[in-house]
Amino acid sequence: MIFVAVGMNRQVFFSSPKILLIVSFVLLLMTFGIGYLYGTMAKSFHVAESRVITQTMLTTIKSSGFSVVTALTLFGREAAIPSAVLAVVVLIYLIYLSVKVDKVKIEL
Repeated sequence: MIFVAVGMNRQVFFSSPKILLIVSFVLLLMTFGIGYLYGTMAKSFHVAESRVITQTMLTTIKSSGFSVVTALTLFGREAAIPSAVLAVVVLIYLIYLSVKVDKVKIEL
């Protein structure tokens, strides 16, 4: 579904970088910001580090496939742009969390 959203909005991806930058900034801020806030709260409650990482994934990662279908169905093709960008943000966040997990394993 992400490829459908990207394909239908390819003119936006190539001709309107400002829109992509704004959407990317908001999604990065929300994903990493919520993850940081949740991690800080969980540590203050003395939750195990391995559990914090998995719970952070549950807190921050949303179903972008579902959001694409919903946006396309209810609002039209332009509404699916954030969902397509979210797929990239989720990938970046998963890479960040995998590096963090490796770091925790080394410390143990």
